[in-house]
Amino acid sequence: MTTEQNKKIIHRIFNEGMSQRKFQVFDELISDKFINHGIPDATSGPTGFKAIVQQFLQAFPDMQVNIQETIAEGETVATRGFLNGTH
Repeated sequence: MTTEQNKKIIHRIFNEGMSQRKFQVFDELISDKFINHGIPDATSGPTGFKAIVQQFLQAFPDMQVNIQETIAEGETVATRGFLNGTH
């Protein structure tokens, strides 16, 4: 994949999956081998990712992801942005 294709995948995860609550995007785009190193004892794969997103949505039901910058090199993509929502 190109860096632009990789950036589009990340944007779909944030915009469609998280902001628009289209959780099927996670099944489509996140590998079963995905490991969330930022959350202790998190379940791997799209199931684990969905569980973390659902925890955020329980705390912030109107949560929206705002990506301000996306940088990609090879297969690595980094974003800078913020979440906003009402607790």
